[in-house]
Amino acid sequence: MIFKMTLSYHNTKNTPPFHPPKMWITVTLLSLCLPYLSMPVFAETLKIKDGDSFVLNGVEIRLWGIDAPEYNQQCQTSGKSYPCGREARAFFENLLTPLPFILCKKKTGAKKETRKVAQCFIEDTDIAEILVRNGHAIDDKYFSTGHYKLAEEQAKAQKRGIWRGQFMIPREWRKIHH
Repeated sequence: MIFKMTLSYHNTKNTPPFHPPKMWITVTLLSLCLPYLSMPVFAETLKIKDGDSFVLNGVEIRLWGIDAPEYNQQCQTSGKSYPCGREARAFFENLLTPLPFILCKKKTGAKKETRKVAQCFIEDTDIAEILVRNGHAIDDKYFSTGHYKLAEEQAKAQKRGIWRGQFMIPREWRKIHH
């Protein structure tokens, strides 16, 4: 059903009454809720913490649905160790340099999560999907329920990033090293 809004106070059968006080209440409530639905960000400061979290304008954000190697984590390829955590962070940093317009949609994270958990986009492209597709993060199925499964399978098949050798799942690495 389509409603017409008129600026008069009279009512006809097809036009609902226009109530300015009610309209202002609705507009105010919507404006208060919008920041929690999505957060378009004009960044002034950006600091990449590791392969899946960053600080934007003083707000720490963890990308939803993925897990990247920790900054000090090592992986192996051809029997040699390499700093896959630093590599993941460097890839993430290069992706956001120069700083693009970022849109983040708040997601529900773990109960212990101290950071904001969000799905973030550069234009229409999901940043987490780029990281997973390039082998610098894995699909965290516990939270994403397989949202990034296809991107992870492509990275595996093409032996990109961590998939070119052996690595410990970041969650398991944290249990041992933290």
